[in-house]
Amino acid sequence: AGMVRAVRRNLVRDRGIDRKSVTFTGYWRRGASDDDLLAETLAGGTPHLPGADD
Repeated sequence: AGMVRAVRRNLVRDRGIDRKSVTFTGYWRRGASDDDLLAETLAGGTPHLPGADD
């Protein structure tokens, strides 16, 4: 978590990127794009990850 905060801080504070434009997706969401996960979340579901049922 500390590394993510440091990277976000660098992008926002040092490089001037809008904070709302900076997102991170954890490795545990591998196999689904950010758009897939967002669409499922907005639809009220829990994102299904390929291989999660194995």
